[in-house]
Amino acid sequence: MKPSPEILQPTDPLPPKPVVQLTASLQLPNGLTMEVPITIDSGSNADFIGLDFLQEHNIALLPATLPLKVVTVDGRELLGGQVVQQTPPMVMQIGNHREVISFNVTQLSDTPIVLGMSWLHRHSPALAWYQRQLTFGSSYCAEHCILPSPEGERMTRSYN
Repeated sequence: MKPSPEILQPTDPLPPKPVVQLTASLQLPNGLTMEVPITIDSGSNADFIGLDFLQEHNIALLPATLPLKVVTVDGRELLGGQVVQQTPPMVMQIGNHREVISFNVTQLSDTPIVLGMSWLHRHSPALAWYQRQLTFGSSYCAEHCILPSPEGERMTRSYN
């Protein structure tokens, strides 16, 4: 008689999440700086900001430099259609990681900002899923994004 396989119990008290959710400091074009929830989603090909958030904060829009056809995972086109507007450049800061970024404008329901593969490719952060930490250690970030810190270390940020 074969012994029955042992059932493994999860050791992580926090359930896994398919995306990273954290808070960033965002400086709006009018100079106001606020804490904003963001989602880092490797299933998104670009960086987006929600139209409701923009309307709430009275942010003027610009024509998109490259209009995007956005489709869902199952290949359906988003209800809002092609993305044809973007924001003016804004300053976004996560810990001591600071950058100037423009977002594509679309309808979002769960979060005001989604950072997608274009952002992940540019910054190449390391995600420690078990510890729930995001570390900015790429050469790009060292040259362009990381603000000086007394220790001179790479930026690590914990997330939910």
